[in-house]
Amino acid sequence: MNDGALSYYRVLDLLHQSLNPRTYVEIGVREGDSACLALDVTTVIAVDPCARILRPLAAGAIVERCTSDDFFASGRISQHLSGRPIDLAFIDGMHLWEFALRDFLNIERSAHPGTVVLLHDCLPPGAVEAQRQRSTNVWTGDVWKLLYYLREERPDLEVTVLDARPTGLGVIRNLDPSRALPDLEEAWRKYGSLSFDTFETDLLPTLRVVKGDWSAMRDVFPVDPWQNRGSVAELRAQRDRRHTPPAMRLRQAKRRLGKSALGPVLKKVRRTLVGSAKTNQP
Repeated sequence: MNDGALSYYRVLDLLHQSLNPRTYVEIGVREGDSACLALDVTTVIAVDPCARILRPLAAGAIVERCTSDDFFASGRISQHLSGRPIDLAFIDGMHLWEFALRDFLNIERSAHPGTVVLLHDCLPPGAVEAQRQRSTNVWTGDVWKLLYYLREERPDLEVTVLDARPTGLGVIRNLDPSRALPDLEEAWRKYGSLSFDTFETDLLPTLRVVKGDWSAMRDVFPVDPWQNRGSVAELRAQRDRRHTPPAMRLRQAKRRLGKSALGPVLKKVRRTLVGSAKTNQP
């Protein structure tokens, strides 16, 4: 990984400004740090069972607080898209390859040939970070296995990996929404037990990895696929002027305090108070 590479947040920001998608689906929205980058002319659908939004999203953004499996099974995606396909999607949910595979397949069913799907955490820095059980601050899980699966089972797709900090950003293009769904149990039997050595010795040498500057990354994406959707400068200024509700400001303040030097002290005090309250219960 190139230390001077753009962060994946910056890449997403530049993509929203250059592609200006009509529709955007994000799996694993968390606090909204990436979903908030979408411009206000984009229909945003953010899916996360534990979403706790701290950043103002695009006007009319839809937050689905449920698992991605439940969301897609409900059929609400069609209602939210109002008959339109997905232009841009970002998969950053559970860091296990089978979840990412299901998310990709569900997104593809609502896609079109020009859809761009982004896959986070597909360039693990090492074997420890790539374990299925989290034990490190930076954790990719085994999402890389999805790229291996796509290489073996979907040679029709165009797959590139951007060297974006901290753990890479996969780009999947040339989707086929009419393609029949695969046997997921068979996929698990074939690819679920792959070791990290397979990533280092077999997959990585075959990946098209693009260096982490925008001049190189920009060529991976379609050129102005959805034009005449307003001035990007004006849309960016509109995004910067979004109103932050008081409740969201309070949550932001709590997060900053939790990450400050006082954070561990406050957590300890809270645990003590909670423990004392439980002890004193009749």
